[in-house]
Amino acid sequence: YYCPSVGYATDEGNGYYSCIWDSSTASGGYYNVTMEVDKSYHNPGRDTKINLFFLITPVELYNPSVSFPDDGSWGELHNFTVKVRHYAAVNVCLLERPATSTEYTVTECKYVENPDNITVEFNRLDDQVLMKSDGFPTYHLANVVDDHYMSITHVIRGEEWLPSLPKHLLLYDYLGWEAPIFAHLPLLLNPDKSKLSKRQGDVAVEDYLAKGYLPQALNNFLALLGWNPGNDREIFSMDELIELFSLDRVNKAGAVFNTEKLDWMNQQYIQSMEDEAYLKEARKWLSGIVLNERGNAALLAVKSGLTRFNEIPKKLGPFVSGVSLPREGEGVELMVAESTRTVLKVLKEKLRTQSLDEPAGFFSLMKGVQKETGVKGKNLWMPVRIALTGEFHGPELGVIAYYLGNDEMIRRLDTALEKA
Repeated sequence: YYCPSVGYATDEGNGYYSCIWDSSTASGGYYNVTMEVDKSYHNPGRDTKINLFFLITPVELYNPSVSFPDDGSWGELHNFTVKVRHYAAVNVCLLERPATSTEYTVTECKYVENPDNITVEFNRLDDQVLMKSDGFPTYHLANVVDDHYMSITHVIRGEEWLPSLPKHLLLYDYLGWEAPIFAHLPLLLNPDKSKLSKRQGDVAVEDYLAKGYLPQALNNFLALLGWNPGNDREIFSMDELIELFSLDRVNKAGAVFNTEKLDWMNQQYIQSMEDEAYLKEARKWLSGIVLNERGNAALLAVKSGLTRFNEIPKKLGPFVSGVSLPREGEGVELMVAESTRTVLKVLKEKLRTQSLDEPAGFFSLMKGVQKETGVKGKNLWMPVRIALTGEFHGPELGVIAYYLGNDEMIRRLDTALEKA
């Protein structure tokens, strides 16, 4: 069986490696894997060594400690045969190390499937401790007994449990019970293709819920790690996932846990929420912020910019925090302009006599400011936004004005005029 070649780009050109599963060499739970590496792309002047290592699914790292010679004999094929435990697949990686460095860099990894079915000779299994000296069963026994009495028909778990499968099947056989159907899924991986672990980020569902990810988004995201419906669609309800999901569309390669994709998906779910459901959830994330009677308008105004609900306190800054006016750059030049002082003074006077009962009313008021001052566009709107929020961009300015109310807006305009 030949694994497909894979190309990878370096600054010296292109090379490839391929591998051969030799099923005839299966013995004692091992396979021989022959690596064939074409080093014709290599530039000897760079004085670089390439090492092979085998990242064995799921937990073992086997390094045969082979390297290419620095004698200029590039262009030939170098073959290495190593023993690899008989798992369903293996990550085969190349490491590159400049001669002046002690650190290796992963140049390319290729996930290689074993095309054979997994077979294990039971008589080669070690004797397993089933009952500890304190009278408590080990996991292997407890797992089998518990699943049997719970009438479990299907067991779907990570591929790291493949080495334990023969032991569990033997226990079912010895106890005279029918074994459930087993399926083993590929591992979730960190961006560097290592197994997902706490050392590189959160791994518990609770951790992600605490950051403001919606359960529906997490379910959707996790379902698409290692599985696809056969098209490019990405947003699914739970009922749709239940209807469409099938094990035959689960990939055999590990899936990278991409938090940027999770952020995008969570944002899609937030934007699709009905206002009532959104407001109910959003108020759980105020972190001590007390909103006035117009708080719902403020929460709805920040909805479009939310990726996670834990961003709400920061997004509400323009509504509830003090204003920090710019101290350098374009903002300073804009705020000290004579036209800015004129706009802010006229707006302040209009706020003394005109009530603001809805966000749309602020735009009508600003039209009056434009007509009276002759200032328009950026020179009209940007100074007002900076004076009221201290920021160049943010939620709709009419909603901010409506939430703040006339008295607070006048106070902020006075502060801006004093510092301008």
